[in-house]
Amino acid sequence: MCNDIDIGLLFTNPSVRQLAQAIEP
Repeated sequence: MCNDIDIGLLFTNPSVRQLAQAIEP
């Protein structure tokens, strides 16, 4: 699943992780 890979990359990237935190309260 491409989504699975995307999620892994997001968690690996600190910048993306910050973005996710901003999106999620």
